[in-house]
Amino acid sequence: MALKVFNSPINDFWHDQNLKLLANPFFLAEKGDVYSDTWFFRNKKGFTTPLDFTCFDLPAFKLELVATYCKDGHEYALSSKAFAQLACLSQLTPTRLDSAIKTYQMMRHLMAFLKESNIAILDLAVLESFWISFLGRSVTQHGFVNRISPPTYKAIKDAPLVKIRNALKGVGVVGVIDSALTTKRIESSLDNVCQSLLSTTRAEYKKGGSFNFLGLELGQYYVDYLNGVYQRDFLNASVCKTALEGIIDKYNVASFDERSKTRLFNVMLSSLYGGDDDKPNAHTKGINHNALKAETEEALFNQYVQRFETVTALKDQHIEALVIELGLSSRSDAMELIRVLMLQKYLGLKGHKTPHQVWQEYVLSLEKTFLDCALLNELSVDDVYTKMQLLLNKARLNKAQFRVDIQSWVKKQESLANTETYESFKTVMVMPFHAMTNLVVAWTGYRQSEFGFPLSAIQPEPNLDILDNAHVPFRFMLKWRVPKTGGSTKINREITSQCYQVAAQLHEVFKPLNHEPCLYPISKKTKKEKIHHSGTYIEMRVKANWQGFVESYQPFNDVIALEEIMEKAPQQLTASEQEKQTALSAQYTVGSARYKHLLACAKEVKKDWLRLSQLGFNGAAAQRKFKASLAQYITNGCVDNAAHQGIIDTYLSDETRELLKSGSVELNDIKTMADISSEILEGVRYPSPHAFRHIWAESVLTRYQGDVGAVIRHQFAHLDGSFFMAYLRDKDARELMTSAKQRYLNSIVDLLITEAEHIGETYLGGMARFVKKATSATKVRNESEERAHREAMKGRIIDIQVNPFATCIPRDGAERRAKCAQMGVLNPQDAKPEFCLNCAYALITEGNIKGIWQLIQPMVKEAHQAHAFGFLLEAHLPTLKSSWKRISVLRNDRNAANVDKILAAINDAINAIENKIQEEAKLYG
Repeated sequence: MALKVFNSPINDFWHDQNLKLLANPFFLAEKGDVYSDTWFFRNKKGFTTPLDFTCFDLPAFKLELVATYCKDGHEYALSSKAFAQLACLSQLTPTRLDSAIKTYQMMRHLMAFLKESNIAILDLAVLESFWISFLGRSVTQHGFVNRISPPTYKAIKDAPLVKIRNALKGVGVVGVIDSALTTKRIESSLDNVCQSLLSTTRAEYKKGGSFNFLGLELGQYYVDYLNGVYQRDFLNASVCKTALEGIIDKYNVASFDERSKTRLFNVMLSSLYGGDDDKPNAHTKGINHNALKAETEEALFNQYVQRFETVTALKDQHIEALVIELGLSSRSDAMELIRVLMLQKYLGLKGHKTPHQVWQEYVLSLEKTFLDCALLNELSVDDVYTKMQLLLNKARLNKAQFRVDIQSWVKKQESLANTETYESFKTVMVMPFHAMTNLVVAWTGYRQSEFGFPLSAIQPEPNLDILDNAHVPFRFMLKWRVPKTGGSTKINREITSQCYQVAAQLHEVFKPLNHEPCLYPISKKTKKEKIHHSGTYIEMRVKANWQGFVESYQPFNDVIALEEIMEKAPQQLTASEQEKQTALSAQYTVGSARYKHLLACAKEVKKDWLRLSQLGFNGAAAQRKFKASLAQYITNGCVDNAAHQGIIDTYLSDETRELLKSGSVELNDIKTMADISSEILEGVRYPSPHAFRHIWAESVLTRYQGDVGAVIRHQFAHLDGSFFMAYLRDKDARELMTSAKQRYLNSIVDLLITEAEHIGETYLGGMARFVKKATSATKVRNESEERAHREAMKGRIIDIQVNPFATCIPRDGAERRAKCAQMGVLNPQDAKPEFCLNCAYALITEGNIKGIWQLIQPMVKEAHQAHAFGFLLEAHLPTLKSSWKRISVLRNDRNAANVDKILAAINDAINAIENKIQEEAKLYG
């Protein structure tokens, strides 16, 4: 050990700290002292834990003057490394090591947060931002990365900030943690953030449990799958449910003994599965089997006839087809308008406008905003309905076709069922209804307790916004209870027409009483005062379709199949494999960010399904079987079930396995089983109600960008900023958006680095150029340097704002370069094409083409007005030219047909204005 020279108070101070460390029974003195970069500890069970403080010398953590040691009127500066060492030492006791280890982890996050935020102290102003970061991100040697799930409360409990500050203050060290922070303020701040990010209170978070972050990429794939289930299966599911329940009610089958019920159910199922009853001429309770089967088949077709138009007219594919038929495919508001018209005709939507008024006002609004409006002037709303009727007639099935279709659908659903019993069929039959409920969860971003509303709680109201009431004629207001708003007080919150559509369709299927929930049927055991408590119902429904998603989501299976084919040598491919490769390669660009995201997510969820399928996530039966295996492991040290043995060996720690073998674990304790499940599922992503709040927030930010799911685009793109501002007035939701911005900004930088070769083609604007320039200037030699490069760029971004025509992503240190800046201050509320299309902070992708075109169409129309003055139109030229330039670069083979029309119209408008200016110059000089 080196001899230390004590010639100043600071040296004396460190000598005292060294003696304290060496005296601790957990510290391995033979491996170093307080002056060492790494401290080694051995706990009571013999495990050695190193605390490596060299990380605090890395750029992401290093702060030279973060704290001060005060002694005898002298002040000595302490670095982030020194402060972290002292903080850990302050929490080290002769009887406990855990707190020092958790304090080390807390210091890593705290120093990285201070460095990223460019501040020197954690005070009340940034406390909530710190907790948002701590719960939503983990820290590596290069900086922050998104978490899959937040840390346990123990990570906070064992590193108490106030206790650390007070302990250090007692030895003369001040800084980093503000003296105004109290335990009460810290807990209050953490409670606010928990309610926002985790949809739970601090007290509930403290108890433990799963608070999973699904992530936008995986989340939008799941939402896309759910919407596919809804669009494809809702008609058949509702037909089966209504027809079968009608037959059961007619003959009062539910009152029969189990043997009779089973026989009659099998007869009814034979009409669905296409098989024959074993005893067709038999009778059960006086009911002839042949007659029952024929009656069931007739009931199924009758329900199909009754429901076909009502359901099919509101399918996305038919609404989109009608939009294209009307020539409105270039407008983002057309889907909303047509949906409202179909809701009025087929679901009886009432409001202050009739369908005729809705259509006429929309057509009139197109006079100033749409070039091809003349094509619609002669159409009435009856003509629109007629066109939809023609589309429906093409999709309608006759009786024989329907029978083949319903049997084919049932056989596909059968693959998810364990047996061909009626109860098993009911389980898979309701999957589309669960998917629809889940869609409303994803589209609203509410807490799981807020979905117990009846349909009567949703009322259409006039849209008072002058600018968009023509294409969004109704605002759908949900008046319902919200936590923290005065107990049972109901408040108005806006939802979209798509949410109303799903709620109304489920209401019609479930037929609840007026005061009962519309999104799900309540259990007969539910007490009257709890019928609106939706938490348990929603939690079950958001995960119900996960197995189908993991096994059947087509893009997942496509990219995995494509990768397998690509790994083979060309000469080894069969003819069918070559055809498949050609088809899939045209659909998925190998090496692109989308392909990599899909492939990574597909492999992840398929690999993780093994764990999920064996635990309570997959139902009570799976949990019972795993619990029985744990009991066997406690007794024998091994289990018969190979899957369970693999999970225990791979995903349980040595400490937990030893604890199980000791026989001291009580498996009947709910908390014990929850802890074991949490340990097994560490790092696994799966759907939960609170995860959908984060998906919602990130979807808001991505709704105009690139390759987002069609569901997100249709759900959010037509909505203006007032919708989101109304939602975000609640402080809780603002914190949710803060977390979403952190995660989304990370994904944008990662995307642009991955797709760097396409910057200037697919990704335009100053932000894309900044990433390309920084990437080309940085010679990355390994994965660590690449991660550091990414973190450096992320650290410079200070905010994000989405607009239809561009996304604003300003960077720290050059705010005055923004086109909207005034006296060096950003004014993103002033965003408009003439500013953003040439701004250093803009990101523009193919998804913005429609937004740009929609906003400049009024300028294009004005340019062609015969009596318009050129000098008044001259101000449009910079915007029109910038728009032409951006859209022309974003043109590709997929969008060429529509984009060429847009470019030609813009070019004609530019020429028209310039010609007017030239003519006026000749006339007036």
